[in-house]
Amino acid sequence: MRAPMSYPARTVACRVSLFRPFVLNVLVEKDAHRYPHARKPRLHAWLLVLLSLFAAPAFARPVTVPDWVRNAAAQLLPKYPEETNAVVLLDNLTYSVLPDGSAIQHVRHVVRILRPQGRNQANIHVDFDSQTKIREFHVWSIGPDGRQYEMKDSEYSEVGYDGGGVAFDDLKARQAQAPAADPGAVIAYEYEQQVRPYATELTLFCQDSVPILSQSITL
Repeated sequence: MRAPMSYPARTVACRVSLFRPFVLNVLVEKDAHRYPHARKPRLHAWLLVLLSLFAAPAFARPVTVPDWVRNAAAQLLPKYPEETNAVVLLDNLTYSVLPDGSAIQHVRHVVRILRPQGRNQANIHVDFDSQTKIREFHVWSIGPDGRQYEMKDSEYSEVGYDGGGVAFDDLKARQAQAPAADPGAVIAYEYEQQVRPYATELTLFCQDSVPILSQSITL
């Protein structure tokens, strides 16, 4: 994912663009008879300036991650073995049964990367099919430098499973690659998904290969 343009980069670009029309103006006034086509670039230069001024704010909009992400990231970590690649700061599942008997699950997950080997925690995917549609899907990250990111819907991808047979033809996965996935970064995602109608059991796995600092389920 391409990181948004920062304000310093935009300021430098504007100074360069504004300087070029000034040079062309001097050239036209003093040596117009020697350079009859010198006036044509002036309009192009000013158009570049206007485009840069109007377009740059779209890339520089501040991003603020949700409070529950910031609160999870602010937790003090216990001492883990040196070979620990990452730690899950929050793993929350809310399971709601609707009056018609259908159910919705709401997941929030926050993880901190501790070592380069933990970068795979930024690879996020959620399986779904026609009966377990994803209603909402959001991904955020906080870089080691504190910069905050939010992915757009256009940056997610959906893939199918080849060779699974007829029973898996409808199965897909929504994927995301969170930005700034370096040691010290925090990766967070949230999604809401329909539960399979005939599924009446819920399985919860406590702990995993990555240690979990806080885990909860709400019914």
